[in-house]
Amino acid sequence: MPSLPLSTERLVLVPATAALLREAFVGDAALARRLDARLPADWPPEFYDAEALNYTLERLESGEAAGVWTTYFFVRSADRMLVGIGGYHTAPSEEGAVEVGYSVVPTLQGHGYATEATGALVDRAFEDPSVNRVVATTLPGLTPSIRVVEKLGFARSDVAPEPGVIAFVRSR
Repeated sequence: MPSLPLSTERLVLVPATAALLREAFVGDAALARRLDARLPADWPPEFYDAEALNYTLERLESGEAAGVWTTYFFVRSADRMLVGIGGYHTAPSEEGAVEVGYSVVPTLQGHGYATEATGALVDRAFEDPSVNRVVATTLPGLTPSIRVVEKLGFARSDVAPEPGVIAFVRSR
């Protein structure tokens, strides 16, 4: 069953569907039309590329991204501007962990959109009783990304998921 959009004070987080992602492969204008949104001049955000779209599309088509565990497009409510993208890397693990990621276009960074959207994703994750922790990874030099997770109550993990990457965890 597809997920419903999430609403925050300033954003609507629209869950990806296979049809929506196929529009994204047609082009950014097709994606914007499908979302009934406007594109900022500097779309797309970092980490949004064909590889990421393919990954999500494959997860949706296989059923792995069923329900809420998918990618979301961040649309600013006031003017329907597409400000970013984020979501869950996978469904929760058997241990109850789920990883979130987020990216906002450069011209709209520093306005709290990543924090607002990621907070909604964390809240949605904790609605599932099987989830006991949410993980976020980033690069050590991405200070704004680190500030997002710190504002949301994540703590730095001692476990590095891979060389050069740092992880933050928020437990239930």
